[in-house]
Amino acid sequence: MASKFRRPVVSKMDELDTTVPGWVSTQSLALDWVCDAEHGRGLPLSRIVDVTGEEGVGKSTIADHVMAEFQRRGFHAHLWDTENARDTNYQRKVGIVRSKAGQIDADSMEEGFDVMTELISWHVANDPDRPGVIVWDTPAGTPTAAELDEDKTNERFGPAKIIKAKLRRLNVVLRKSNWLLLIVNQLYNGQTPSGQAYKVAYGGSGIPYFASVRLTVSHPSKFWRTNSEKEMGQPPLGQTVYVKCVKNRVAPPHRSRQIAVEYGVGISNVWDVFNTLEGAGAIKQAGGWYSFDPAYDAELARVVDRKFQGGYLGLGSVIASHEDRTGLWKRLMSEHLKLNKPVTQEGA
Repeated sequence: MASKFRRPVVSKMDELDTTVPGWVSTQSLALDWVCDAEHGRGLPLSRIVDVTGEEGVGKSTIADHVMAEFQRRGFHAHLWDTENARDTNYQRKVGIVRSKAGQIDADSMEEGFDVMTELISWHVANDPDRPGVIVWDTPAGTPTAAELDEDKTNERFGPAKIIKAKLRRLNVVLRKSNWLLLIVNQLYNGQTPSGQAYKVAYGGSGIPYFASVRLTVSHPSKFWRTNSEKEMGQPPLGQTVYVKCVKNRVAPPHRSRQIAVEYGVGISNVWDVFNTLEGAGAIKQAGGWYSFDPAYDAELARVVDRKFQGGYLGLGSVIASHEDRTGLWKRLMSEHLKLNKPVTQEGA
């Protein structure tokens, strides 16, 4: 058989390496836990990740943070932005170095898939040890070749079939690489023949099937710096959203967390740390003031011996003005990770 196929096609199961070749953080403590609740490592390489939600819930912000983390670690980062709706200043604040990031300029869905496949194949052959990410934002804004040809609009090959067929080919290349394909997908309203409304992701079943990790982003809720700013009609500071992992082939699924996205800034880890520590009793509230409780952790209360106002914004100011800002932040993150570490029962 080996001579016919020119390569071994039958192996023992323990000879096949199906493990994840690496992990990359989302730059969000909460999201890393949602995607990998056991270790908090973030997203797996050589896989497809699907981030789905309605418009304006922060899907593109999540994708930008992932690109920024790839660049921070010296990896490749490419964007296929079919909506052409990126705020360049916002990307820079998130951490993307645009001069070192790639932009895929494909006119059609078919051309874009060909570019992504060739791009990953080239790096597998010429730069196999350096991981990379491609963000496709979004399938809903990507026309097919038939849709761009007026003479073929009535005989077009539907986007759902194109996506499924192209992902079959791309997935073969992707699984041999250290790359990640992150697809930002859009929910739209549908209606059954009986008139019942429902929401469905664009592109059919291809993306949900091939994605190893699927995240849904929902229920945005705006927040203000203070209640008085809200009452005065001032613009909100940001919004909180719920992220749930509805499918996970590499870690426990069905984890969910709330995250905060500050407009013009990005995902706030201080917000997540503050709410985790307050919920555990490490931070106590008295009136409008907050402080670290010595009964919970005397050492941490000694390090942060001042009271503060403003919730997570006040904690951010405490960290920024502390003489050992880096050390304090590491201490707070360590406590946050300890509180979020799952308890494994004996014999489970």
